[in-house]
Amino acid sequence: MTDLRVGLIGCGNIAFRAHAPALHALEGVKVVGVCDPAPARRLPLQLMFDLPDSASVADYQQLLDLGVDYVAVTTPQQFRRPIIEACARAGVHVLTEKPIATVPADAAAMVATMRAANLRYGMCHNYLFFPEFILARELIQSGAIGKLGHVQLSFLGLPDHPGAAEYRPKWRHDPAEAGGGILMDIVHAIYLSEWFLDSPVRTVNAVVDNLSHPGDGVEDFTLVNLAGDHGYTTVQLWWGGGANGFEFSGTDGRIMLFYQDYSTGPFTTIQSFTLVNRDGRKEFTPRGERAEVENFISLHADFIEAIRTGRDPIAPAETGHRTMEAALAAYLSGASGRVVPLPLPVDSPLYLRGVAGLAEMTPGGDSPAHRRGILGLQPPA
Repeated sequence: MTDLRVGLIGCGNIAFRAHAPALHALEGVKVVGVCDPAPARRLPLQLMFDLPDSASVADYQQLLDLGVDYVAVTTPQQFRRPIIEACARAGVHVLTEKPIATVPADAAAMVATMRAANLRYGMCHNYLFFPEFILARELIQSGAIGKLGHVQLSFLGLPDHPGAAEYRPKWRHDPAEAGGGILMDIVHAIYLSEWFLDSPVRTVNAVVDNLSHPGDGVEDFTLVNLAGDHGYTTVQLWWGGGANGFEFSGTDGRIMLFYQDYSTGPFTTIQSFTLVNRDGRKEFTPRGERAEVENFISLHADFIEAIRTGRDPIAPAETGHRTMEAALAAYLSGASGRVVPLPLPVDSPLYLRGVAGLAEMTPGGDSPAHRRGILGLQPPA
């Protein structure tokens, strides 16, 4: 079977730390080009894959001209729409980092363009491949805790990783570029909610604040309640400190998952995985490697199979669109104090302009987001 020809568009930290090593380890693929405006970012990957200078390029169209079957897009989200549209014109499949974009209207256009071209368009929702989450879902689906009713995902004490020094290390703290703050950074929690509850998010109710990054334009703390068709999820996020862990509560039991010293998972080792139900208490050891490269190997392997068989990847781009809308709905809820239903109306300023439309929808208020002056909102007079 002929190897798939792969290109990397964006050579930042996640490409260097996860995507490139995963592709280097996989059989059936050959990286034939890398693209980034910064030569210093391209060089290590050029050397890793033993590429000629002609395959290390600054412009994504130059990479597409090398003749690739699929690309991994890891640029900041605000730059992705023209890249995706160029890939559709070139007949190239796309695996893109999260979040899919900063504006839902852009995400919808990209999804429609790739679907019209009959190309696979997948999200880097790599938490779906963590063994502890796979085991939790298997136990839930087996009926071990009865009917799942509530999921709690606590990511307090999240590391605030900077971006590559050659670009803008703090770009994730710019609402115009990142589309939001910690919630856009860790949208993992939203797609995990959908995955465990087997339902799209229907309503969002949230608190959005900045507790420990004064002067930043984005939130560093959120409490988000998500409602689906079959239950509820509570998400806690903070670029700060606090106890962490995940709990899954059902009609007949619960699963509790904690990491070393109750620190932030999945960035450290598992301390305990406990099932408590009517049969008593049982400890589990999730199977498989938890290393970052390992779950990206699984992510790319799934995408390769999707290309070869014509099926959707485990996380098609539509999932990324829904996830981003839910994050934006949390911002609207935090600013307005209201429960926000999904999907967003297609004529909503939030749908058309992303977080930039938030001030138009909530021009005044006394929410924590207004008082802090984050997400483009003005403090009360």
